[in-house]
Amino acid sequence: YLTNHEGDYLINPEITKTFGFDHGKRELIQNDFKKAKLIIDEKKSDIVLNTRGENDANDAFVSAFVKVPFGTLAENRFVIMGLSIPLENVLQETRLLGLNIVQITLTFSLLAILIAWFLSRVLSKPLNVMAEAMSQFSAGKAIADLPVNRNDEIGYLAKCFLSMASKLNLQVDQLQDKQLHLDYLAHHDQLTNLPNRLLFLDRLVQAIHKAHRGQEQLAVVFIDLDRFKHINDSLGHFVGDQVLKIAASRLKEHVRENDTISRLGGDEFTLIIEDIQDPSNVVHIAQKLISVFNEPFVIEGRTFYLSCSIGISTYPQNGIDANELLRNADAAMYKAKELGRNNFQFYTEDMTENALQHVLMETSLRRALELDELVLHFQPQIALKTSEIVGMEALIRWRHPEYGLLMPKDFIPLAEETGLIVDIGEWVLRAACQQIKRWHDKGLNPGPVAVNVSSKQLQKNGFISTITRILRDTSCKPQCLELELTEGTIMHDSAQCITILKEIKKLGIGIAIDDFGTGYSSLSYLKQLPISKLKIDRSFVQDIPQSADDVAIAQAIISLARCMNLTVIAEGVETIEQLCFFKNEDCDGAQGYFFAQPLPVDAITELFSSPALPIRDLACEKASN
Repeated sequence: YLTNHEGDYLINPEITKTFGFDHGKRELIQNDFKKAKLIIDEKKSDIVLNTRGENDANDAFVSAFVKVPFGTLAENRFVIMGLSIPLENVLQETRLLGLNIVQITLTFSLLAILIAWFLSRVLSKPLNVMAEAMSQFSAGKAIADLPVNRNDEIGYLAKCFLSMASKLNLQVDQLQDKQLHLDYLAHHDQLTNLPNRLLFLDRLVQAIHKAHRGQEQLAVVFIDLDRFKHINDSLGHFVGDQVLKIAASRLKEHVRENDTISRLGGDEFTLIIEDIQDPSNVVHIAQKLISVFNEPFVIEGRTFYLSCSIGISTYPQNGIDANELLRNADAAMYKAKELGRNNFQFYTEDMTENALQHVLMETSLRRALELDELVLHFQPQIALKTSEIVGMEALIRWRHPEYGLLMPKDFIPLAEETGLIVDIGEWVLRAACQQIKRWHDKGLNPGPVAVNVSSKQLQKNGFISTITRILRDTSCKPQCLELELTEGTIMHDSAQCITILKEIKKLGIGIAIDDFGTGYSSLSYLKQLPISKLKIDRSFVQDIPQSADDVAIAQAIISLARCMNLTVIAEGVETIEQLCFFKNEDCDGAQGYFFAQPLPVDAITELFSSPALPIRDLACEKASN
């Protein structure tokens, strides 16, 4: 920069400001650098300042200005000379020097650290290894490598420590083995190696807590060998001990893995049976144990026979704590001995009677299929517009040799529980198809015959092939058969059920939902099911027309069936008022005692081959008028 004594630029980096007064505009240095006015006012002869560039506000400059006399003619004549240099250029060398200083400092610091680390490793590593080994040994862990190969004091110390640790570990292992052995002896019977009373009661307490949390049942079984004292007295304690060992072995072989069998002392054994659905389920185990003890005992070439008496108590029916359950099972065992030994008894007479009844009924039911004691009755389904029979429902009955004709409610739950429902269901399907074929051979058309199917039948592998085989064997047309399933059966495994039902539908067999409205069926699944009929459950029918709620439910089901193009049947119609209601609501059909109760084959054949039923229609019309 170069200006005159008044600050007019004579030289400026920006050419437009040079000799500005020649262009009619004065360009003054004091306008760009305010502190330059100090030189113009002759208050300073030089100044140095930091400035920002006009073109780029981020560019910093260092500027210096100095007053220079101009000639000798006048003292107030002078020029101002100045120079601006980018601040970055000024600071660059300074930064470079600073960076070098930092690098040198870091290098020497790192070198110092490395030297210190190396020295510490050399001097302290063996001691640290020893300290770590002691810590691991005190924590019961394996000892890391010790510097035993050194020939100095540290090596000698490591060798001594390793020897000491080895001896201590050996003694600790021996103590632990002895402790485990003592603990085992404290909780197990030495003769049979079964849990003793102490361990049995502990496990019983745990089982009770588990049963309480899961709202489950458990049973305590008390087993006592009959006349065991005679064996000890006549054959000696050695033979008696062998008998107890064999008895323990047989018990362990015939109980579930998660059940606890123990020896309380003498010839008394106890068993905890967890997660039982019903006390009668324990009967099978008790019977099996009795049969096991009836097998001969062979000891040193001698063969003799024993029996046992069994007492049973259940949680929570017969007690809620371990001692109470054990005491009551013991009392039940003594009752079994009083009744002649070689039997089992529950703590209460009612439970014993019910359990025996359950077993006898199950045995009889298994034989019912073999002895041809099961029969089918049929109940007609009536079209409400024509009052004609348009179908049948096949209903099973059991001609029990002692109790007479039993209804399904008397034995079907037992069949479901024992799994016999699969064989019974197959028998019903075959018997129904055979009867359909007989009716057709006589020129009679009963309409489709509905057969109830349980969830266990539906889930059994090969159900489709079973139906196909029965249809083939009986020469029954698929269109003459209809399968009825409850909502609970369908929703048990809805995805699998839909697949199976679609296969059944392909065979030409009709599918109906029985007892509709009593389950928890999802409408999203309902629309996927290949069904053709809904049956309104009798619980919604029995109070019609008095119950407004039942009327509304029945109307909703009929409306739903209409929207889905399904046939709808009302079950349990018993009065003229119920008949008229469903007829007026445009329900397709009905079945119930108003028309006919389930009848044997001969009676139902006579019924649907006669014109008697249309009279029912006249009664309804008269009542309506």
